[in-house]
Amino acid sequence: MSSAGFAGAPVSKSLAIITAVSTLVVLQNNSQDTAALIGVRVFGDDGQWWRLLTSMFPLGSVWELILCLNIIRVFRILERHLGSAKFGSFLFLAALLSKSIELALCVEFPVFRPPLGPLPILSAVGVAYYGYIPSTAPAYLTIGNVRVTGKFFAYAAVLVLAFHDTYNSAMSAGCGVVVAFLYWSNRSPLQSFRIPGRQLFAVRCG
Repeated sequence: MSSAGFAGAPVSKSLAIITAVSTLVVLQNNSQDTAALIGVRVFGDDGQWWRLLTSMFPLGSVWELILCLNIIRVFRILERHLGSAKFGSFLFLAALLSKSIELALCVEFPVFRPPLGPLPILSAVGVAYYGYIPSTAPAYLTIGNVRVTGKFFAYAAVLVLAFHDTYNSAMSAGCGVVVAFLYWSNRSPLQSFRIPGRQLFAVRCG
């Protein structure tokens, strides 16, 4: 995944870098111990809700990281379509609102333990990507009436992450989907939100 592939998509590139670096830190420093430190698996008993934030980016395994980076690389097209300011603001709201929903679910259902990683963000972006980006690329193959394109593989990768940890990951992904529908619904005031400082998104990473 070359840096050139993220030209015109600094927010997507930043998300990929943060996810990769934080995951490598977790894996390098004993994944189980570090995940317990930053994650939400054990926070229910001691009320350390801040771990919802620290668990937002790192993943627990190499295969999850590979899938995640490829998903981000595909979804960068949405940033080019919307513009970095709107895309970055959408990601910020998706992260904030999905984590708020997860927190409410943790309180209501103590058995729920959100998994590590940006799954709610990816799910939210996937909904927007489906609605805004047409399938114009040539199909790799056709199964019946289904055209298998690059979009198909991105959605399949999101589904793998969404169900790899049974109901925990499925509920986490569902939080992102709910936020996406709230954001992109007609006349939603959320769409007018912008993170202050447009120059933040004018900077190209690297």
